[in-house]
Amino acid sequence: MAPSCSLIEWATRKGANTAKRPMSHWLLCAMSLALLTEGTTARASGIYINVLNPPYNATGDGVTNDRVAIQSAIDAASSAGGGIVELPGGHTFLSGDLQLGSGVTLNIDATLKQSLNPTDYAHQPSFGRLRNSGIEFDSWSESNYPLIFSGQTSNVSVTGSGTVRMSYTGDDATSIVEHAIGFSQVSNFSVSGITVTGAMAYNITLRNCDHGEIHNVTTTNPATINSDGVSIMDSTFIDVHDNNLATLDDGIYVWASYQDPRKSEWWDSDTPRTSHDINVYNNVVNNMSTNGSHGFAFIDWTAAAPDESQVEVSRINVHDNTLMATYPVAALVGDPYHGQNEKTPTKDLTFRDNVLTVVAGGAKSQGLNEMATTDFSGDDPAYNVGLASDSTGLYNSDFDAHNAFSAELGTSFWSTEGDAGVSNANVGQPGGFFGNIQGFENGYSGIYQGVYLQPGRYTFTAFVQSSGANIRLFAIQASTLAALPGSILFNNTNWQVQSITFDITVADTYRLGIDDRWVFGSAGSFGRIDSTSLSKIQ
Repeated sequence: MAPSCSLIEWATRKGANTAKRPMSHWLLCAMSLALLTEGTTARASGIYINVLNPPYNATGDGVTNDRVAIQSAIDAASSAGGGIVELPGGHTFLSGDLQLGSGVTLNIDATLKQSLNPTDYAHQPSFGRLRNSGIEFDSWSESNYPLIFSGQTSNVSVTGSGTVRMSYTGDDATSIVEHAIGFSQVSNFSVSGITVTGAMAYNITLRNCDHGEIHNVTTTNPATINSDGVSIMDSTFIDVHDNNLATLDDGIYVWASYQDPRKSEWWDSDTPRTSHDINVYNNVVNNMSTNGSHGFAFIDWTAAAPDESQVEVSRINVHDNTLMATYPVAALVGDPYHGQNEKTPTKDLTFRDNVLTVVAGGAKSQGLNEMATTDFSGDDPAYNVGLASDSTGLYNSDFDAHNAFSAELGTSFWSTEGDAGVSNANVGQPGGFFGNIQGFENGYSGIYQGVYLQPGRYTFTAFVQSSGANIRLFAIQASTLAALPGSILFNNTNWQVQSITFDITVADTYRLGIDDRWVFGSAGSFGRIDSTSLSKIQ
């Protein structure tokens, strides 16, 4: 892919599912892959520890507490700069919570069995499910450390052909309810190959993580409610693929969270973070619950964020999955903890080629129409996402939130490609913040908002400014990436009002904005946009 190839040209060649992936994404993915490969190579060339061997001397008999032996091996591998800690097949290792350090691969070819004895734990656990704190959904699993935990680390893997067996007694009061695998602030990680069975809380949960992959994982025989498959909170550059997830609660979800009061020693959401570049594909989710839970879901609980652009969700690509649930796709947008009406900005969402199977008398989707979304692409009417439209106009039309929600500023709801963003430098603009594109010597740059439009004639108006380069003011059909007749070039060096009028014949998502379509390689050039409006004139 040549640096001068625009997203639109390249996506047309590569197909619809890549339309949301900018060049910067693929470069970062390549860098991420290199880091993951580098980390794996470093671990493979580092030390290898079989926990049965001296000086660790785990027993693997399923009765003796092996936590100290396994943790000592993990610590030794991390201290050595990386390595593989092997739980060899044919054994059952009883343990309380384990904590992975940087550079460690925990290779589970055996059964790792959760202990019910609190003295077998590094962090004192509590029995029962709910903490009775008066906070909704406040489970002990949010304060009990996960059975396999890693925090503030990098280059961490959990792999193997073995099983992580959670131990539910049949009674919450006599069970230690904890997540099977939980990562918080972990970069460059992988969870693959293993089976998790008997979950009574989340099988795998990510909190504030980046550049990771969860693949070829199986979850079986969920024991209770809350046995979610893969929970992804405030995380970026995550691939979840080729997993087979049986659950009694939500299968896979992207969770935008801010100031969740259930926080504990091992996680919080007190720092605003965006969620972006998450790919979910080739998974089978079998949600066996009849309590109204979901196959794939968005959970948007960010009402208290001081600037919603800092917690937005973007570039989520969900394709080629089989989702079986009461509601195969869904969104939970009512923040239960802050009681405000602010909605999490979501943009650049793609849902394609998924098989949606309804169970327990539900429906294909739930709550999607309550989202606040721009630039959505889907191939099923069930994806009735709440898009900006000709009836609602543009969200955050002047980058200052004046006609969006009170705290959604900057690029909130505006999609960016290449070297694009916002600025509030005083350059004579009509408002505070304005959209800006530059760096044309590095390739395509654009900023736009995707709006769902019904057939009719429309006018898109904006204050714009150029360095003198020919900047395009455009309307593009998102599904075909074809520019509509009426798109124009401008090169005025003073702020001026420019507008385009175009006809819509097919109801679809259309992108409105500016780009450098014709000025690749023009170093030092820029385009600016502010105070936009959209109107239907017939």
